[in-house]
Amino acid sequence: MEIKEAKEIITSLANGVDPITGEVFPEGSAYNHPTVIRSLFTILNNVRFPKKEGKKSIEEKQAQNLVEGKPQNAGIAWTEELR
Repeated sequence: MEIKEAKEIITSLANGVDPITGEVFPEGSAYNHPTVIRSLFTILNNVRFPKKEGKKSIEEKQAQNLVEGKPQNAGIAWTEELR
């Protein structure tokens, strides 16, 4: 499961909506209890969700490696010549 999908599910639950059916939870549901709702929103507000970055060029990755103090080619796939 991707983090984006998990976040959408938790957001739906926090808003009192069944993420599977889209129906509003009944009044007596545990998901409509104020403590549960506050807990879900607390998690959503305090968890850092990674932002997806576009794929970097080899030159961009090499520059980032140098800034981070890593070897220039760290994490870069080997070319056929180097195999």
